[in-house]
Amino acid sequence: MLPKRLIFARKSKGLSQVELAKLLALETEDIGTVRIKISSYERGVHVPTYETACRIAKFLDIPECYLYTYDDIFAEKILNLHKKDNTSNIENFLAKELSDAKNKLSKYERAMAAFKKIISE
Repeated sequence: MLPKRLIFARKSKGLSQVELAKLLALETEDIGTVRIKISSYERGVHVPTYETACRIAKFLDIPECYLYTYDDIFAEKILNLHKKDNTSNIENFLAKELSDAKNKLSKYERAMAAFKKIISE
């Protein structure tokens, strides 16, 4: 993992090392110890396991490959693509919710019209 990628991703999310440590720490882990590990990753002193890098990426909402990408331009493209995919997923979800709401409204309007017709007879 490249230290500069971790630093950039963490700071982009507005997190301190302590805040990231709180997110990453398992129930059995001390937050201070996890923060020291994060610091050592960011300084390039230690390299996390791939599993740990994946956990970090998940909490920072970035693809794991971003943490290992040497080329700055390519790394930026990875982040943009990831963001675009997330935006598309959100847009698709919202479009479906809106469609469902419109269908329900239409059913309620038809039911109300039928109810009014029955009452007026």
